[in-house]
Amino acid sequence: MVNYIFLIVLFLLLPLSNVLSQDLYQEVDSLNKKIERLLKTDKEDAFLLADSLLRASAKSEWWFGIINAKHSLGHFHRLSGDYDLARSTIRENQNLIELHASEVPEYYQTTIQTILGVSYYHLAILDYYQGHYDMSVANTLKADSTYDLYLSNEPEKLTIYKNNLSTSAMLRGAVLYTQGKLDAAIPVFEQAILISHETGSEYNRVVSLINLGLLYKDKGDLKKSIEHQQEALNISQELNYSTLEANIQSSIGQVFYVMRDYERALGYGLRAYRNHQQADVKPGMAEVAANIGDNYKKLGHIDSARWYYDHSLALHRDMDQLDNQAYLLERIGGLLVETHQYDEALAFIDEGLDIVSDQSIPEEELLLTVAKAETQLGLGWDAQALITANKALQLAENTENIGFKKDVFGVAYSAYKANGLFEKALEFADNFSMLKDSLYTEEKAIDVARVEYRLALEEEKKLLEAEQNRQMLLVEQERERERLILYAALVGAVLLLIIAVILLRSYTIKKKSNALLAETNATLKKVSAKEAAALKEALLSKERELATLAMASHEKNKLLDSLEKTVTTFASRMDMDMKSSFQQMQKTINEGKNLDKSWDSFLHRFEDVYPGFFDGMKQNNPDLTVNELKLAAYIKIGMSNQEIANVSFLALGTVKSNINRLKKKLSLGPKDKIRDYLLAI
Repeated sequence: MVNYIFLIVLFLLLPLSNVLSQDLYQEVDSLNKKIERLLKTDKEDAFLLADSLLRASAKSEWWFGIINAKHSLGHFHRLSGDYDLARSTIRENQNLIELHASEVPEYYQTTIQTILGVSYYHLAILDYYQGHYDMSVANTLKADSTYDLYLSNEPEKLTIYKNNLSTSAMLRGAVLYTQGKLDAAIPVFEQAILISHETGSEYNRVVSLINLGLLYKDKGDLKKSIEHQQEALNISQELNYSTLEANIQSSIGQVFYVMRDYERALGYGLRAYRNHQQADVKPGMAEVAANIGDNYKKLGHIDSARWYYDHSLALHRDMDQLDNQAYLLERIGGLLVETHQYDEALAFIDEGLDIVSDQSIPEEELLLTVAKAETQLGLGWDAQALITANKALQLAENTENIGFKKDVFGVAYSAYKANGLFEKALEFADNFSMLKDSLYTEEKAIDVARVEYRLALEEEKKLLEAEQNRQMLLVEQERERERLILYAALVGAVLLLIIAVILLRSYTIKKKSNALLAETNATLKKVSAKEAAALKEALLSKERELATLAMASHEKNKLLDSLEKTVTTFASRMDMDMKSSFQQMQKTINEGKNLDKSWDSFLHRFEDVYPGFFDGMKQNNPDLTVNELKLAAYIKIGMSNQEIANVSFLALGTVKSNINRLKKKLSLGPKDKIRDYLLAI
């Protein structure tokens, strides 16, 4: 179905063609690809879609759409067989590209250049169909130069460029081949094969190999013909190109037929027929069935030959292919002549002659006329056979086929001889003998080709046998290597078993040792835990002792202060003699209150418990005072702020202030605990 929705959108957007987005160009590109697909399946829909695109684009002079549509229409006319209209459409489009390509956005210049190159290729095909061979070659070269132009601008398009070059070379080779310029066509086909292989275009490569194989067949180099076609067959089988595979098998079979290797030719023909039959390709089945009939005829299997000839004829009648019908009627007639079934043969031959007289098929008319003369001779109609033979001689004047002429001279000799015209018959006998000698030379060349091919097969067979022997030797060596590996594996397994036993024994001993060691460690841990608890208890005891000492010193001094106050009161009431005694008592009390001595006693005890504490404090903080060291010591042994205030004879707030100053000197933050810091020293 035509994409009407897209065309409606296109009509609406084309007035804005100067500002069209790249997305719309890509839509048109997608539409063109759809048209190309339709050209293979539904040409009428393809034409409608391309024509609608052309009218929509022309309405707003949108040149990109116009050029694409014209290109598709030219392709349509070529495929429809209207070569003159196709040529004029393509030429007109080339002029449009030349005049308006600059009006197409830069990012689609490559598409325009590609269309231009392909248009030259289409012209080359038209020239080929119409017999303008030199013009066809010239247009393929123009196509190549156009591809070169856009490649220089976009090297990333290299694969597309090379595929186009390959297609162009294939057509150029076909033109040269048709012209009979076989030597000139060979390098062109070889170039197409090389390019196709580089780009991975295996289909083009296969087609080029087939053409090159057919070319070598025409040159008489049958060995090379088979080699190239066999390579094409291998690729086709690998990539499942079933139709090509069948055509190649048929073509190879024909080469073997020329080499008179009818058994091998028959094998290829039967395989080709089965492939065509599976794909339901009737033209292929009809053609191959005729070839199979020829091979059965040469092998003397007349019934099989007749069956395949009849089958081929029926297929060609279904397809209404008159020229092929004439060919089959001639083959059946000839087969019946060989088996002396002249009446039936004559019916087939006359039917064939009716077809060729209407269709103007000169070679088939010649062959049918010869067959009719032979049939008439077989029926004893000598006078009629002479008339038919003379007609065959007239037809033979327009053919260059030596084999056909030989057959004509042969039947003319028989007809003239049957009518008693011996002198004329001798003349035709001489001509027959001369052409037979000429054909003998060709046949000897074919024999040489057949011998060369068989020698090549023998050589390949020897190489194959040598390769098989080498493979067998390699297999034997591989087996020997496997045996050695097996022996080594067994020895290794024994060694591994011994090692495993040793490791198991070592593991058992180690396990027992580890268990004993674990038990010992557990005992030591218990002892260590007890010792640690004892040490901790001793440390706590020492700390309690230090705190008690500090508190005892405080209580002592407090008691002495009270006693001093009492003595002072009494001294103030006594006379001078008694006052001196009380003053002496006050001096003794003051000496008992000596704080430095109390601190020295505490210091000695503290350093016994925490040796090096004060040295560590001074080393880290050299500017600490004695009172700050005392404060640190009190905090370390776990005294509370109130207890520190009591032993220091300071207010509780003063103690807290002193602790904060000490934290700052120790570089501690407000949330840091000073006791944790001091416990770590």
